[in-house]
Amino acid sequence: MKKNSVRLTALVLALILSLALTGCGASGSRDLTQDVTPRKLNFTQETPKDAGEAAARLGLGLLSLAEGENPLLSPLSILYALAMTENGAAGETLAEMETLLGRPVEELNAALGAYLAGRSGDIQGTLHLANGIWLREREDFTVEPDFLQTNADCYQAGIYAAPFTDATLRDINAFVREHTDGMIESVLDDIPPEAVMYLVNALAFDATWVSPYEEGAVEEGIFTAADGTQQKAQMMSSTEDLYLEDGEAAGFVKPYREGSFAFVALLPPEGMSVQDYAATLTGERLQDVLDDARPAAVQATMPKFESEFGTDLSTSLKALGMPDAF
Repeated sequence: MKKNSVRLTALVLALILSLALTGCGASGSRDLTQDVTPRKLNFTQETPKDAGEAAARLGLGLLSLAEGENPLLSPLSILYALAMTENGAAGETLAEMETLLGRPVEELNAALGAYLAGRSGDIQGTLHLANGIWLREREDFTVEPDFLQTNADCYQAGIYAAPFTDATLRDINAFVREHTDGMIESVLDDIPPEAVMYLVNALAFDATWVSPYEEGAVEEGIFTAADGTQQKAQMMSSTEDLYLEDGEAAGFVKPYREGSFAFVALLPPEGMSVQDYAATLTGERLQDVLDDARPAAVQATMPKFESEFGTDLSTSLKALGMPDAF
């Protein structure tokens, strides 16, 4: 974590999904949305808060599976990738996805569409967000027009039928590079023969603090990890203005200068692990904790850090109750 700015990049790739999508075989790659005109939908009756609660619900579930690790997750990215594909699901697969994501697909479309529409100004600067789907082109695989229209309307998604050759590999990596402002050069080294679909959400966030850490506020100190081990670290100290507390954990909110974004830290009491604390939360309760931030002077110290994390989402999502899609 830099003293004066934070960059977060996230990419979601899901490989083998058996959904109710069925394209005509052809050689080369095709943009399936080139003849689809996104409709200007009225999202004013839906609240983007529903998207936040759904993302929090999914993120907490994934966090519960990260025993012994320091996970770095973008639940909004994962939510967008799954919700796009949910529009092509049916039967038990659809039922599992709606249970996991906590809302009927129509409600999720509206909530995520409203969030994306409301973030249009941020997406041009602070937040870069893009959705894409790549399908292996096969003679027995046809994409329904309603699927294309919904993803264009609500997700501004590019959808491509491709031969899954080296050219497709270059296309996917170029998409990610373009939509993360160059922060991720590539995400794929090869495309396995069993892959039939890639869901891609590329998200990049680059912002500066309202109150940056100055040189004198960063000093060497001792950081104690959850397992009790200690190590030297550059510790960043500050006085923050927004306090969080929910009866279990306490924390603070540190706003960014651009848009309506903020860094939030929550610290469970001594003796309670992060996973145990997360198990007490629901998406709605976490949203309530954030909404209840109150003005107060908070003396905060945390280590300067960088973090990277990778995981097999298919394994995690099956464990959370979505086995039929994989």
